[in-house]
Amino acid sequence: MTFVSIAAFNIRFLSFKALSFKIGTLVSSLLLAANLALPTQAAPAAVKRSWVYSLSQKQENSEVLKIWGVPACAAVNGANPKGTYVTGLIGYGLGDDLKLQVGDVLLSINGRVITSARDADRILDNMPGGEVKAVVARQENGRVFLLQPHTMFAPRTNRSASANSGSASGSGSDSQDVDVTTNSRSDGNGMYSSSYKAARDIKKSTVSNESMAGLESYMFELINSDRQKFGQQKLRMSSSLSQVARKFAQDMATRNFFDHTDPSGNTPHMRARMAGLNCLVFENISVNYGPLSWKDMIKGAQAEMMAEPAGDPHNHRGNILNPDAAVVGVGMAVVMPNKIYCVQEFSPSEVP
Repeated sequence: MTFVSIAAFNIRFLSFKALSFKIGTLVSSLLLAANLALPTQAAPAAVKRSWVYSLSQKQENSEVLKIWGVPACAAVNGANPKGTYVTGLIGYGLGDDLKLQVGDVLLSINGRVITSARDADRILDNMPGGEVKAVVARQENGRVFLLQPHTMFAPRTNRSASANSGSASGSGSDSQDVDVTTNSRSDGNGMYSSSYKAARDIKKSTVSNESMAGLESYMFELINSDRQKFGQQKLRMSSSLSQVARKFAQDMATRNFFDHTDPSGNTPHMRARMAGLNCLVFENISVNYGPLSWKDMIKGAQAEMMAEPAGDPHNHRGNILNPDAAVVGVGMAVVMPNKIYCVQEFSPSEVP
């Protein structure tokens, strides 16, 4: 389970203003793109609330729940459980029976983590009829509660259409669960505050300079692997741009912000100039939260960027596959225990 928050910057299309929208990440991906046209099913602005982090801009609908939703993570009692952020209700269905509301994060049904609306259909279509119990995160009066609604459920008779329609990201979630019985307390009105547990939590250690270099090399390999898959030449690693990327990743970690324009007003172009580089720069940034390994979080971030719409030269995927790019710099910074910032700096110039 990981949260991935990513943002792309293409200097040819920017006026170097702060990004117009931010969405606050695990494994797992909040997308921020500068001056980009959003997909027709972009996540609504409400996902920007600090307690819930979007993992994708792609909205999907659940035919069983009768909701629209986007993959997300909620900040619950110091943890970041993965689930589906409810962006809309589309008629009577199981979601109505569970009393879901727009703005809720549906975490699990009968102990099965719901990573997307389509994943919900896949899971529910393979469940027997009977009682279903959900875990839902909801914010009220500035506090985040875990609710435990339950209802009776009759599965659809035609399962074949949706049984295979679950997203790939949901295929690994079946072994995880949400435990709201441990340290649970009633707060009235049927609401409960509780700890969150993931069955596959991984204890991560601090990252040495040598280990960080290995993680950066891993992302560099992923970039070139994706470029080769789509017929683009491999990029050379630029040590100068990597220093810029590493310094910016550390700055975001230290000052706790996530934007292409830092709190001092410096843009990617300005940071490159301050490092003595007179070149075009196209920047992707990501911030990832989660219990998975650092390597898995990086892999998830790269996959989320590549999952963006093809043919758009301005988004993260467009920067990665830019046919004019010659070099890339990669930099990272870790905030223990479960947060990592990743920066990719592309340039068409042969920057050493």
